[in-house]
Amino acid sequence: MEVTLSSDDPLPLESSASLLFDNLVIHPKNDQWDDISFGVIHKNVLCVTFLEKDQLPGMRLVPLRNTLNLEKPSAASVQMMQVSWCTLTSTTILLAISTEGIQIFSEMGEKLLFHHEFLSPDSGEPTWEMAQGITYAGDTIFIGCSRGDILEIRFWSGCREVALSRMRGCHPNTAVTALCFMTTLVRLVSADEKGVINVWKPGDNLIRVASSMPFESCVTCLKCWKSLIIAGFATGHLRIFDLKRLLKSEPGEANSLLTLKTTAESSAHVRPVSGIAVSKRRGWALTCAEDTLIRLWELKLDKESLHCLASVALNNAPLTGVAFLKPDASKFAVSVYDIAELQVYSIAEAATA
Repeated sequence: MEVTLSSDDPLPLESSASLLFDNLVIHPKNDQWDDISFGVIHKNVLCVTFLEKDQLPGMRLVPLRNTLNLEKPSAASVQMMQVSWCTLTSTTILLAISTEGIQIFSEMGEKLLFHHEFLSPDSGEPTWEMAQGITYAGDTIFIGCSRGDILEIRFWSGCREVALSRMRGCHPNTAVTALCFMTTLVRLVSADEKGVINVWKPGDNLIRVASSMPFESCVTCLKCWKSLIIAGFATGHLRIFDLKRLLKSEPGEANSLLTLKTTAESSAHVRPVSGIAVSKRRGWALTCAEDTLIRLWELKLDKESLHCLASVALNNAPLTGVAFLKPDASKFAVSVYDIAELQVYSIAEAATA
């Protein structure tokens, strides 16, 4: 099979993308993905563009709110770090984490539903924390913190009741940098700036069931597909871990900690991997990096090698995030630092002779 990538018309943004990892989020509102919203962070604002079938793109801004006066936008010194649309059991919310804390909005950001300030463990006073990593399962959201902790937010009664707890010491003496949730095996996966990847069994408390060696390079992006963990690193490496294969080969005792081993890896980029997107239907992964390169990969279970299907480079354009725009993975978009539009590409397949 031969795969080609061709450039399409770009999509407009209200402002340019900040230089952050995974700085492109999407929210399809139906199974056909013909009503879809996507957003990028610009300083302390989320720039949202929404596409509806046979309609021109629309745009709106979702600013962080001032913690002293929630009716006003936050100070310019506050940095939005990451955002995610979270489709919970009862509703969909828009979650933003910043250097000051967590803010949860209604689906399109019109209304602030919940906010939580980061507080110093010593004085209890407000403090800055570089939170990074958002994932969710059911009515629970997990957020990574620079102190090595993982925050857990649980919702009841359609987000009218919220409980927040901090799981301390999940990554001792280092910052959590990425999270993802493996729905097939019901496991939470976390990674840190030393390159350690941990696998957790969720419940009343997080129980660590597997851990990798430190790769001595920050994990910048993390995604899951079936039983595979796909991790991008600051060195440009792409590494794959197969948790199901590990459980089969090392069943261990009930309380034993398994060693998470690399199934496949590639020197995918020469600069930090800045975004990973996975097509659950096709088993494809897109990676982008600050080296201006986008690569399309084929994911396969029980394979010890990575196969790059296609790649394309943008001239002098550090990339900040990537996302599929169609459920059949026929189209994708990539965000570019300091450019107020998304670059869009189509994916075409042709049978080889």
